[in-house]
Amino acid sequence: MKAVGKESHMERTANEPRNAQMHVVTLGSSRQVNDNIKVFRSRIPDGSSIEFLPGQWLDTFVPGVAKPGGFTITSTPSKARLLTSPYIELAVQNSPSNPPAAWLWNSTSFGAHLLVRVGGAFVWPAPGIDLVSLRRVVLVAGGVGINPLMSILEYLVETACSLEIQLLYSIKTPETVDPSKILFLERLVSIYGCRQG
Repeated sequence: MKAVGKESHMERTANEPRNAQMHVVTLGSSRQVNDNIKVFRSRIPDGSSIEFLPGQWLDTFVPGVAKPGGFTITSTPSKARLLTSPYIELAVQNSPSNPPAAWLWNSTSFGAHLLVRVGGAFVWPAPGIDLVSLRRVVLVAGGVGINPLMSILEYLVETACSLEIQLLYSIKTPETVDPSKILFLERLVSIYGCRQG
């Protein structure tokens, strides 16, 4: 019997829905946000797209690692459908005991091909929600829990400008930290600055 918290991504998500189709993406770029988080962009071949709903994750198969890692998509579905240079973005926490995350974190293999598959039931719009009568959305995140909410928030901004959208985002970072080291803070300021202006 495995210790609690030591299950693989596939074991933890065994009962979650996932698409059957696998996609090939190319590891394009990374940006280290802070000591614990990197943001990766993987290119989708021009003329292709990957269909997903905001909030879903990817089973991510990296070279030389048998089991996939699970990483939440932080970009919107529209970015995966661009006519030129479509991409999917993931924010990955440094986790040496997670082989796919460790491979990504230590990778200098930009241009490497990864296999990905979309999965997950935490999506926007949530099943059964009455979008016609919806006036306000409140999103709550802590730390890297912001990942699925970034895709949801940016999707809402792209598609539903009349909604009031509130975000509560908590982090456990000292007050003296450089704001640029807080995951997605600059993007959030930009989003809310545009909505207020």
